Amino acid sequence: MKIRVNIIFIIAIIMANMLFSNNSKTSENTFLFCLKSTVQPLEIIRDGNEVIVNIDELNSAFRYLQVINIEPWIKYATEMDRDGEIFLNRIYRVYLNENRNFSTKQSIDKIRNIPIILYAENEYLRIPHYTPND
Repeated sequence: MKIRVNIIFIIAIIMANMLFSNNSKTSENTFLFCLKSTVQPLEIIRDGNEVIVNIDELNSAFRYLQVINIEPWIKYATEMDRDGEIFLNRIYRVYLNENRNFSTKQSIDKIRNIPIILYAENEYLRIPHYTPND
């Protein structure tokens, strides 16, 4: 009897996980991109309403896409924080103007086509469904 209760409990947990795992929401006004490992981290300068970086091709794209801010995804990541070709200190969050002319997907596609970009993707909004006990 105890084994049957445990099996039912495990099945219920798996079903609940499957039910809630498909509710992925993405940010409408932000996305992430990562520079290739051969490119040095960005130097970000804020000049009034404009954000300027040390790579001209990115500056042109940011102006075109109406980017209002850029920040490191993980503020204190270093050169040592990496997994293969992905350096955490080269991942950035881009904030788009809410009244822009392009969708987030179109903005990601534009950035993705720049040769120094390793990848660009939606920023998923993570919502915990429980509080861990540790």
